[in-house]
Amino acid sequence: MQTSRRGISLISDIQERIQLIGNKGYEHKAKLTILKEAARTLNYLTENNLLQYADLEKKVEDIHSSYARTGSELKNVEAKLREVQPLIKNISNYQRLKPDAYMKAADKPAYRAKHEAELVIYEAAKSTLLAIQGDGKLPSLKSLQAEQQRLVDEQQRLYDERAKLKKEARLIDTMKANVDDFLSPSMAKEQEKSRSGELE
Repeated sequence: MQTSRRGISLISDIQERIQLIGNKGYEHKAKLTILKEAARTLNYLTENNLLQYADLEKKVEDIHSSYARTGSELKNVEAKLREVQPLIKNISNYQRLKPDAYMKAADKPAYRAKHEAELVIYEAAKSTLLAIQGDGKLPSLKSLQAEQQRLVDEQQRLYDERAKLKKEARLIDTMKANVDDFLSPSMAKEQEKSRSGELE
């Protein structure tokens, strides 16, 4: 069904369909609703230069693939953020709680008892960083924070783009459904048969 529509001229065929709707015994309110939706669809198709059915199909495909691509990019950015954030936290804790005073303290057990919580956090951060570091050198806290900010900005840009594409996808899906409904002769024939069957 879709391949047979590739050569259809959307504007003239929908306008022809509107005339058919106007000639049939539709109820006034239903007719107005259908005509308004047809006009909205025609405006959209004209404004977006979608004059052939194949053009409309291509636009639908493009918007949906852009939406999927943006979602994939967003997942990658969020995965990178999940890697950077624990590094920032552990490097920050390591630097902030580094126990220089502990090394200089004359009574180390008394100092340890008094600062037990800080020393535990420091040692956990140190062991995590050693496990992450392996043979390589850890990046500086400043560069990690800059990377985190860049990723957060990119994440927000992708959220905004994805929301816009979602809105566009809903609209184009509605327009394509409208076109399919307006140009579906079998549906109109079935409705006529059911009406004539009810009258008999």
